[in-house]
Amino acid sequence: MDLFSSFEKLGLRNRSVMAPLTRYHSSRLGNPTSELADYYIRRAKANVGLIIIESCAINSEDAMGYLHGMQFHSKSHVNCWKPIVEKIHDAGAKVWIQLFHAGRLTVPEITGGSVFSASAKKAGDHQSFWRPKITDQVVNFQTNTPYTLPQEISKESIKIVIEQFATAVLLAEEAGFDGVEIHGAHGYLIHTFMTKRVNCRSDEYAESDKFVSELIGECRKVMNRSTVLSFRCSIHMVDNPLMRYSKDDMDFEFLVRTLEQKGVDVFHCSQIDSKRPLFGSNKTLHKIVRELTDLPIVVCGGIKSLAEANSLISEDINSIIAFGRNFIPNPGLIDMFKNNRESEIVSFDYEKHINTIY
Repeated sequence: MDLFSSFEKLGLRNRSVMAPLTRYHSSRLGNPTSELADYYIRRAKANVGLIIIESCAINSEDAMGYLHGMQFHSKSHVNCWKPIVEKIHDAGAKVWIQLFHAGRLTVPEITGGSVFSASAKKAGDHQSFWRPKITDQVVNFQTNTPYTLPQEISKESIKIVIEQFATAVLLAEEAGFDGVEIHGAHGYLIHTFMTKRVNCRSDEYAESDKFVSELIGECRKVMNRSTVLSFRCSIHMVDNPLMRYSKDDMDFEFLVRTLEQKGVDVFHCSQIDSKRPLFGSNKTLHKIVRELTDLPIVVCGGIKSLAEANSLISEDINSIIAFGRNFIPNPGLIDMFKNNRESEIVSFDYEKHINTIY
């Protein structure tokens, strides 16, 4: 069993996954440009098993995390994606779409004013390419404006957001996607409800699973059973990559079992380095989740070689392996692995590659 073995449970020709990679190259209305369409199709033709389309906002306002970020909430989006999905299928790959709400990891200049979170707690001060520091303030990389104190999202707005996710799920099926991934990781809105570091509410949504279980339940209720429902999870956040794993903060045992009961088909475990134990634990996130469920797991984070991928598969044959940034400068990454051309793989470099569509 290795990376090139088929994975019948999800109908995949092999166990390779192109991880969702935010490219902010969509049109003003959130539709994929022709360049972005070709970007995905090119990788499908190069033997990848599954493509997960980058984070798509479920509305054009408070859910937006990026200028020229992808959106998915209208018939226009469906009509743009349909022919792309067909070409990806023609190339032999499966394709899921990832849906998200940016939560507090955005700025008013992108959302048009509103920034929501589980509670009114400002994001952390971690610096990165996405979060540079200007005059002692961490700012958004596109607007150069600081992150503001978010509003605690109201119960009325929670219901609206859940309805928007469910609507987007139905539209995804109409567009022909094989699956939908709900982005519950990296400090975006859903994640902030699941961690007590951020969720300090005084109402019933203080329960770490209530919002996400309602959201997943509503999505599953409207979906066809044959459409895959994936949930992406992490401990780390964009604004705090060094979070200590603590069951008191984020109870994965309760969370995973609740979401499986609600109808999740796949768990997508995202770590900065999926081969290393979490900070504060002797286990990787993948292993923690595997001990709680027999469902397929997407393993993602810092996997750069065929040997690393095959080692992870040998440890858990019910897993598939996601490759991230190296897919940006290497459209033929999986074929390069298959044809013993790893020495030709170009290492990802933010300055050279992040703004370029290959």
